Amino acid sequence: MSQKKVYLAVDLGAGSGRVLAGEFDGNRIELHELNRFDNPPVELPSGWHWNITALYQNILD
Repeated sequence: MSQKKVYLAVDLGAGSGRVLAGEFDGNRIELHELNRFDNPPVELPSGWHWNITALYQNILD
């Protein structure tokens, strides 16, 4: 029996983000969504930006 390998991925979009785990058993990949969160922009004097601090915290959660 082969050991499963687990890979983590972070998908960041304009309005939301998610953290996924992919399990690979040597033949197939199975994806599991671990966390989904909003990604609202913040307005700064230089324009609209992602809230990097909030994104980082959501990824760690």
